[in-house]
Amino acid sequence: MSPPRLFTIPAGAPFLDVLAQAMLDGRFGLVRDPADPTAMARATLYLPTRRAARAFSARLAARLGGEPLLLPRIVPLGDVDEAETALIGAGAWSDARIGPIDPLARRMLLTRLVAAWGRTANRAHLRLDPAEPALAPATLAEAWALAGDLAALLDQMQTEGVPVERLRTLDAERFDLIWRLNASFLGILGEQWPHILAERAACDPADFRNRMLGAERERLLAGAATGPIIAAGSTGTIPATAALLGAIARLPHGAVVLPDLDLDLPGPAWDAIADEPAPSHPQAALRRLLERIGARRDQVVPLATPEPPRMARLARLREAMLPASVTQLWAGLGGSDGAAPAGPAPCDLRIVEAANERQEALCVAVALREALERPGLQAALVTPDRGLAERVGVELRRWDVQVDDSAGLPLSRWPAGALLRLVLEAALSELAPAAVVPLLAHPLVRLGLARGLVAQGASALEIGVWRGQRVGPGPAGLAASLAAFARLRDDRHAPGPRRRLAEADAAAADAVLRRLDEAMASLNAASAAPFLGFAAFATAAKAALEDLTRDETGTVLAFAGPDGEALARLFDDLAGAAESAPPGGGPRDAIAMLESLLAERVVRRAGPAHPRVKIWGLLEARLLEADHVVLGGLNEGVWPPEAPTDSFLNRPMRAELGLSPPERRIGQTAHDFVQAAMARQVTLIRARKA
Repeated sequence: MSPPRLFTIPAGAPFLDVLAQAMLDGRFGLVRDPADPTAMARATLYLPTRRAARAFSARLAARLGGEPLLLPRIVPLGDVDEAETALIGAGAWSDARIGPIDPLARRMLLTRLVAAWGRTANRAHLRLDPAEPALAPATLAEAWALAGDLAALLDQMQTEGVPVERLRTLDAERFDLIWRLNASFLGILGEQWPHILAERAACDPADFRNRMLGAERERLLAGAATGPIIAAGSTGTIPATAALLGAIARLPHGAVVLPDLDLDLPGPAWDAIADEPAPSHPQAALRRLLERIGARRDQVVPLATPEPPRMARLARLREAMLPASVTQLWAGLGGSDGAAPAGPAPCDLRIVEAANERQEALCVAVALREALERPGLQAALVTPDRGLAERVGVELRRWDVQVDDSAGLPLSRWPAGALLRLVLEAALSELAPAAVVPLLAHPLVRLGLARGLVAQGASALEIGVWRGQRVGPGPAGLAASLAAFARLRDDRHAPGPRRRLAEADAAAADAVLRRLDEAMASLNAASAAPFLGFAAFATAAKAALEDLTRDETGTVLAFAGPDGEALARLFDDLAGAAESAPPGGGPRDAIAMLESLLAERVVRRAGPAHPRVKIWGLLEARLLEADHVVLGGLNEGVWPPEAPTDSFLNRPMRAELGLSPPERRIGQTAHDFVQAAMARQVTLIRARKA
């Protein structure tokens, strides 16, 4: 077997710039021929994400300085984004071609299974002891939430190559009743789920990704690609990705470029990562990848060397993150004499402790704004805390700096999503004034009227009709309160301010309330007993949104802009999955399910943003560089993330199935932290009170 061709770009060196220069210098078998601008186009480059692929194209073009040259074929590898694997393995299927099941339809099917199991388990449990609370999900909303966890478990099992059928072999007799109940349900799932997928001629999304990556591996091994093949930036955390990287590394013209493999980590520490094991160490994923490829660390060739100040910082980070069993190496990584790490002190590293979360956001905004005082400097906030990212974006607006949060925000935090939540709250409360007032105040609500008329009528309803008054439930109660308000115009004994308000604004209030009643009629009917089901409720909610946001020209405003488009796609997905929707439940269940979908859908802002200030999540920050990086939200539970237990499996049950421990995610986050903390200038910030 030929030795693998492995390279690494250390933390502190600009990954994409070094990679572009190495390709131009012919390090991977590429030959630049000025007479043949198509020479590089014969190469294929795999990168982890679309964002990295776009950034690399820009870096390579910049280094060419206007020289005409066709770029290599750049393919997102799909190591971290399953949706992008559809670009891989074009036409290379060896088995029957099947597509992935729609994620929303799968969630609904799993909800059906969980709800049916919950009813059966709770009846059996209550027969044993009627005084005990329910152990299994008792409502459709609870089943929906558990179905999300179950879908994540299925994806993880298939990602790690554990057949779903293995669930039938779980032995939970030594555990508490709840785990035995879970094991019995998982056994049923392991038997039934493959049949459900077969009936639909579909597979799970993670299985689809594995098939695509496997097909691409077979295609390359069969010699379908003749030019240089380079895979760069992946840590191979997915076994199917690791197998593909192993194949590429041994191709005659293949090469794999690893991100920040620490070649200077002492041997005892490197061995301890596998011996403890230490899945939370930054190098744990790369060590596993080398083992799967069948390569040694000394076979990896570095492509760059960081600047001396950053090498000193890397030595300190390496020392701080040693596995627990070799902490006797503390203070010894600088040399055999036990001296401190060599090199100048990392004076471009700042640590800030803010008093609270608001002050933390302001400090981050000031640090990013400070970077703009230096021409050409690029600054970025890197954080997994979406709340912090949103607050920083708001703080930056005081300087008219519009920043793009590339990780996006939940749809529920956008105007269109917030409006749907207000509509659902109004329906659930039977149009109680406390819920109707914020609904009418939403800027997208027009009711077929001019916005000024809506504001006039809403103000009259809030101040004159409902404030300090008892209002009956439903549209009838609102109509009665408005009728009483209108009679004030002819009541000489009524208080002067309310009578004058009735004389001026009763007509506007009547128009708004009448249009509101018409817009909410279908949703109110869907909420009434007997409940028509989740699919009908979602359809009625969409109709209410359309009627509420139709302006005087007839244009529906709810589905405009990036958030409106995302909301429209959500309703389209719900319509496509309607036949799989679980039966039963009630309005509260339907509302809980819709609100969870709003929280899960992520929307990225469209439009121009400041070219030198960025906000990145951990996924987006991988392989990208900035001159000044602010690492925000450095509190336990955020950096590093929590390692929660599974809703269906405890740790011994996970180990029995062969699943990796939850701490593996901490190791990937630690790797991201080290890479980001090696920027030229770094600010570490946390809030003392969160």
